[in-house]
Amino acid sequence: MNIRDYMRGSVAIAPMALLALSCSAVYADTFAEDVLIGVSGGGYIYIDTEEGVVEPGMKSVTFVGTRGEDFKQDNFDIVNPYQNPITNFDDVKKRGQTSNCLMASHTPGPDANGGNGDVYCDSIPGSGKRVKTYLTGKTPTDMRLRLSKDEYRYEADDKAGNYKAGDLINTSSVDYFSFGKLSNFTGARMTGVNIELLDKDGKPMGDLSPENAVLFKTTLTQLGLGSGMTDGLF
Repeated sequence: MNIRDYMRGSVAIAPMALLALSCSAVYADTFAEDVLIGVSGGGYIYIDTEEGVVEPGMKSVTFVGTRGEDFKQDNFDIVNPYQNPITNFDDVKKRGQTSNCLMASHTPGPDANGGNGDVYCDSIPGSGKRVKTYLTGKTPTDMRLRLSKDEYRYEADDKAGNYKAGDLINTSSVDYFSFGKLSNFTGARMTGVNIELLDKDGKPMGDLSPENAVLFKTTLTQLGLGSGMTDGLF
């Protein structure tokens, strides 16, 4: 349902989160680390300094892991960052195991929870991974994101012999998990939220061919995909 339909049927404001992806090339397979170009419209990204978040409040991580082989929820084994080139999340069982994500940007260095270095996609719970978007008006919140054509290569030989150090990693289709929280400060009850992915010309990604589009993957329920509304709203 279009956002205008919500607003016709209710006196409440129903802001829309709008993602517009900026790209200077036909093929853009991964996000740039400095992913956020800017935010405009009826909202902004909140910089939660209590969680160590710094400007611009969002970054991307690609192929980086920090969980050791003995990691458990009650016995954290966080190691120095290492290459973890997972391109497809079909076999990933939990969102905390993802190696590619959009998340909050942090000050590099040891965190308050004992982690080594910066905060990454698989950092421990409570490390402040969520990008916090505050909605303040009824106009769409437009986040412009930067894509990249950087090459990624394997840093070490595969023990099974599938690849050698220096071989290119296939980035023709890379899955990303988005850690986020949407807060309503419009002064009105939200009746719905639409999230759209647009290309640099404002065209819906869903209208593009799959090899040229950035799309939502909605089948990975084991990762905890979906959303929840607080205060008894579902």
